[in-house]
Amino acid sequence: MKGENSFSRRGFVKGTAAAAGGLLLGRSGRAETPKGAPMDIDALKKACKGVVAAQGDANFTELIHGNLWNRLIPSRAPQVLIRVKDEQDVIAAIHFARENKWKVVVRGGGHNWCQPTLRNSGLLIDLSELNKVISIDVGARKAVVQPVISNRDIQKVLNAKGLAYPSGHCPQVKLSGYLLGGGMAWNQGVWGSGTESIEAIELVTAEGKLITASKDEHAEYFWAARGSGSGFFGVVTRYHLKLHPLPRAIHGSTYYYSMDDAAAVGGWLGENAAKISPAVELSL
Repeated sequence: MKGENSFSRRGFVKGTAAAAGGLLLGRSGRAETPKGAPMDIDALKKACKGVVAAQGDANFTELIHGNLWNRLIPSRAPQVLIRVKDEQDVIAAIHFARENKWKVVVRGGGHNWCQPTLRNSGLLIDLSELNKVISIDVGARKAVVQPVISNRDIQKVLNAKGLAYPSGHCPQVKLSGYLLGGGMAWNQGVWGSGTESIEAIELVTAEGKLITASKDEHAEYFWAARGSGSGFFGVVTRYHLKLHPLPRAIHGSTYYYSMDDAAAVGGWLGENAAKISPAVELSL
């Protein structure tokens, strides 16, 4: 990566710390609010198409807990949740947080053991309704999708058209968290990781700007989004994906051995794994 761009990983992280800080503590002038007056909750509700709920609202607890996968739910809670409908809602949420100097956390599918999207105070941006396939170009083998479509659902849509994408192994996990984490994929030896089939990413920055990042524009965001995980300093709203022909079949086999044979099996795998076809996925 260093050869493709003039920045180093260390320099990039150092340089973008200011951007992340802008998301947490920055200020932003908006035409909709008087100069010097932060946007309040009522103004935020008017600015958003999606649901905005604050502590004390009747639907607040259900909104912050309802789509969490692990039902062992901690007592932490944000001050406000926004279940966004589109990119403009995300922009409004970021501006609200900047103007009020609030910290922000973003929730995709809520599939996590320790509920990192529940934190005390601040703003929770819930992307759960950004869950659609926007477009598929069968001839060009390209698709544009929103971030919270599941591995299962994207394959269902693509497979019907003779196409596939290197999605994750867990069917209910949503695409965005999987890709932000690096994208360990089905058929990775042939297709590469999920992130290797991303051509562009649409995101809202910490300054509240909607940009498209790729290898040719905003390349630093494109690099960071493919592996930074939940620490990514932006809100992804769309992925532009490169697709692959659907294989005729993917077979799976499971073998069981006695614990007494663990050393022998491990030794055999160590000696032979590199010799096996890339189309074969091994796990022990």
